[in-house]
Amino acid sequence: MAWATTAAIASKARSRGLDRVVRIWRPIVLDQAIDSLRKSQYRTGLRVPDRPRATRQAAAGIATPAHGVALVAHPVDEPDSPYTARVTTSSRMLPPVATPDPILADTSWLRRLAGRFVVFDGPDGSGKSTQLARFAAECEAQGVPLCQVRDPGGTGVGERIREVLLNRDHDNMNLRCEMLLYMASRAELVDEHIRPALAAGKLVLGDRFVSSTLAYQGTASGLSTSDIRAAAEVATGGLWPDVTVLFDVDPATASTRMTGKQGKGTKPDPTLSLFADRIEAKGESFHTRVRQGYLDQASADPGGYILVDASNPPDAVWAELLSKLAAHPVAREG
Repeated sequence: MAWATTAAIASKARSRGLDRVVRIWRPIVLDQAIDSLRKSQYRTGLRVPDRPRATRQAAAGIATPAHGVALVAHPVDEPDSPYTARVTTSSRMLPPVATPDPILADTSWLRRLAGRFVVFDGPDGSGKSTQLARFAAECEAQGVPLCQVRDPGGTGVGERIREVLLNRDHDNMNLRCEMLLYMASRAELVDEHIRPALAAGKLVLGDRFVSSTLAYQGTASGLSTSDIRAAAEVATGGLWPDVTVLFDVDPATASTRMTGKQGKGTKPDPTLSLFADRIEAKGESFHTRVRQGYLDQASADPGGYILVDASNPPDAVWAELLSKLAAHPVAREG
């Protein structure tokens, strides 16, 4: 019986929850049979023990279980078949094997994002930066030409503006002045990096953009959406992201991530976020409004936004991100 057929039978038996013993007659020594089984473990979902140890035990006629797999060698009369390897699969021994998500298993579709402008955004403590770094690494692994930008900042002028915005001496800055400083940084970023990268066919991956201003200076602080959008049109020359990925998280979870779990009085880590050092001063009601500002944007323009539940563990967030982005028109052929 050919090994491919044997593997198929074993897999089918396991999927039906049945116990099966499959005999493999092969004119080869046992360690070769074990090697074949090990190479097939990802197809069948079976685990195979280390070859040398398994060979020694099996040659002695001892069952070698490994996560539900037993390899047993028996001498036989036929000279061309020195061993018979018996593979036993049992539903009582094998845990269920999840079917791999093709979107996660093969991310070659990311290459279709070349020449697009994709922004990652969300409230402080949403885990956005973690996912952005992972996404950028995956794009580079797939050979996607990439340009990463951060907002505010990313240029000589933009970095100086960022310093002003983060300086606690300017906490009483006029709200319109604050908003216009963000727009000034974007004007430089668009002309110096974003437009040239898009013209060169690169994927531009942005860490925040106008969506942040709409949430923080708009919904949470009181500036009108129309004023912010009008200023953005001038600053960016009408350039908007092809899609904005919003990482949604409730304020309580975000606060725990920002300050840790040491209890009240713990100071936030200023390296985690643009506004990390201001979280206590702003208060929970402010961050609730920020979150609502992001949700309102996604609701008003579902085609321009992808909403991801960032309250889940990082791997679950990653899976949802890839699944939703792969299904979005920005990632389709042509």
